[in-house]
Amino acid sequence: MSSNRNRGEPRVHVADWFFKSGALDDLVHDALLQGETYDASAKMMADGLRIGVVKPYSDTPTLNVLQGDSDGELAFEFSGDDMNLTEDREFLNAVHGGSDDIRCQYLD
Repeated sequence: MSSNRNRGEPRVHVADWFFKSGALDDLVHDALLQGETYDASAKMMADGLRIGVVKPYSDTPTLNVLQGDSDGELAFEFSGDDMNLTEDREFLNAVHGGSDDIRCQYLD
């Protein structure tokens, strides 16, 4: 992200949410890696549960889950699924009269 380096744009974004239930959610997005690769992660923690999404922009985004009394973390890889491409493809398919399997409300 050499263009960001020269313009002084923010390269790291962090957000934390605290819920009434006691759960905590944090999101970290950065452009600190070499080349044109972004890195991001999101984590949600509650009593007896931790869920994390790792490298959502990679070829193998991973969902990590730790729950209950287990010390073992479950990892679910979603190889070959580009989430942005999938959302855009489903939206265009619906606009052209195909299935209406839109996975995003597009309010953003």
